[in-house]
Amino acid sequence: MFYRSLEHGKSKTRCEELAKDPLQGKPRKFFGIDAFGQELRDFANAFVQLQELRHLADYDPDYKLTMAQAQQCVDDASDAIAKLGAANDAERRKFLAYMLFGIRT
Repeated sequence: MFYRSLEHGKSKTRCEELAKDPLQGKPRKFFGIDAFGQELRDFANAFVQLQELRHLADYDPDYKLTMAQAQQCVDDASDAIAKLGAANDAERRKFLAYMLFGIRT
């Protein structure tokens, strides 16, 4: 199934790279831009933050989340998805392709 093909660790690392302004190293050279738009950088930061919280919830038996905190996570995810949808189409396609597949050089 396609939904199982996402490698969360690699996607997180790539989001950390893509959120930078300016871009660094291989992504900067590959994309030939200084930075992705603010919507995509916000999405990348939210992806990283939410994944870290999910990891805590899954693997730290002492981690407790209140209902209000859980709702905030849902709201943050909804906001991130909206920002992804509002981003420039061409940038979004490049961003998502890199996030999912990386680059081979």
